Amino acid sequence: MQPALKQRVEAMARANNRSLNAEIVSRLEATLAVAESELAKDGWISKVKSASGAERIEALEGRLTSLEVMVAALRGFDEK
Repeated sequence: MQPALKQRVEAMARANNRSLNAEIVSRLEATLAVAESELAKDGWISKVKSASGAERIEALEGRLTSLEVMVAALRGFDEK
């Protein structure tokens, strides 16, 4: 790990009252959860494009809700 990155992660670990390893694991798990969530939506755009007006709106509203949940989770993660 580059020294500058290590210093940043160490500062975050201290702020979150965690060991360096625990901070790295926690952040990696959060990143993977978001990535897995995005992969689960693979093909989502093509499905929305082929949907009718009402179905398209419903799909977009559902996507917006899931993005809001992810943003809230990431904000909560940074506030710990």
